[in-house]
Amino acid sequence: MATSSHRFEWERPPFRADNPFIDFFLWAAKTDRRILDACVPWTRKTHAARGFFVFFTSIWACGAAYYALSTMASSKPGVAIAVSLLWGTMIFMVDRELVGHWSRRTLWIRVVLAAFIGMTVAIPAEMRILQGRIDQQIARQHDIENHEAISRLTARQSEVDRRQAALQEQLAQLRQQGQEAGRNREAEVVGAVIAGQTTGIRGKGPAYEAANQRLQLLDEQRQNIESELQRLGDERARVTAEYKDREIQAVHDFPTRYEALANSTPLFSPLWRISWLITLLVIIIDMTPVLMKAQSPVTDYDQLLAVQVHENISRARKIAEYNARVTSADLLATQPSTLDLFEKVLGGTESKA
Repeated sequence: MATSSHRFEWERPPFRADNPFIDFFLWAAKTDRRILDACVPWTRKTHAARGFFVFFTSIWACGAAYYALSTMASSKPGVAIAVSLLWGTMIFMVDRELVGHWSRRTLWIRVVLAAFIGMTVAIPAEMRILQGRIDQQIARQHDIENHEAISRLTARQSEVDRRQAALQEQLAQLRQQGQEAGRNREAEVVGAVIAGQTTGIRGKGPAYEAANQRLQLLDEQRQNIESELQRLGDERARVTAEYKDREIQAVHDFPTRYEALANSTPLFSPLWRISWLITLLVIIIDMTPVLMKAQSPVTDYDQLLAVQVHENISRARKIAEYNARVTSADLLATQPSTLDLFEKVLGGTESKA
């Protein structure tokens, strides 16, 4: 019975994404394109998604770091931008290394780190969301710290207001009396009769002189009261200046806002629950790349990468043992190092491939 052998030749087309964003996300997931070319499309999409979340968490951390630094009084905009970019880059590289690692035993490190990073990122996010309540708490604390000074300022300003009101009333009366005296003086000149106030005799007689003196006296009193009002205005400004000198200024830097956040969210209050929901949400978002890596099944990419790593380790160990035997047999002969032999073998393997 004749037997026939069939030779099946099938070459998988290499995976090349035309979308530059997909290329970037694959790089962010620390993907080996040579291994990925041998994987199924589902694996390729999974790695692109991992890279997206690695990039997303780094942007999230960068924005939170910038907000936290921008609230510090001593922070300059350029320094805040540089430090926040550095922080986001560090988070990006850590996630990229862990997500792209062939083993899952190191993921617990990222879980612990995610809890810490999530807390640091959540605090600025909470401050931004609860900014109104934080500003109210800072203003309330400012009033408490300056309570005595504010009380003294209010008392002294009330006294000034009372004296100003009395002087204003006196000034109004003097102006009314001045108008009346001026009218009587004019009436004496023309001889007009005002019952009970003028003589009706035309000319500048004794009644005219008396009215004129009355006007001069009222004018002096008015000038004295206006000078007193001016002095009270200066005293008001001086009282305000003294308060400003002794005032404990409100601080809006990051530590103060964090303290105000804690005071604004008492235990088991609605804002306390919102605060913890934000924290947990941020931690979950920050852990998304690691959770995807930990919860997704082992892919063909992970298996091929692990096999390649183990093969290289085994090959390097065997070459080192071989090199040790050759060197011990002839100590005086120049021998290539283990790395040189490994590179030679690896180069030959790649050329055959």
